[in-house]
Amino acid sequence: MSGVCVRNESGHDLDTALLIEAVRATLRMHEDKKSPDGRVSIVLTSDERVRNLNRRYRGIDRVTDILSFPAVPHGIGEEEPDLGDLVLATPWASRQADRVGHQLMDDLALLVVHGTLHLLGFTHDDDRGSDAMRAAQDAVLQGLGVPPENAEHLEQLSETEVWA
Repeated sequence: MSGVCVRNESGHDLDTALLIEAVRATLRMHEDKKSPDGRVSIVLTSDERVRNLNRRYRGIDRVTDILSFPAVPHGIGEEEPDLGDLVLATPWASRQADRVGHQLMDDLALLVVHGTLHLLGFTHDDDRGSDAMRAAQDAVLQGLGVPPENAEHLEQLSETEVWA
């Protein structure tokens, strides 16, 4: 079973069991993409830290809800492979959830599923990729008991609305 490490530096008191299960469920459903035994790190952090990472690695100077950083294969030994890191702006996600009337943990789970799919190579750069990613995301969310329509609600928010 995959190793999932959660580091909560957000100041929010969160039960992270759902986030760990979100990673594991995503990996189990997509064993054809990568080993379900890969390691994933989740960092729950501040808006400012995510904004800094977004600026540094993507050239976009604004906060976002989640960033996915696929691991670079190192080829050393027979260790459990690192799949990558997920960095979530918890205050940002909390504001989004409040704005659309969702439970914060449901939205964090959705973001973790979305990010894990990116680590597995899914993209939403075109209609075909977007459709495949949406179907994969919805299947995992249903298994977790998280309403798949939450994703549509979050997509409908503009960043300025979240701050309002």
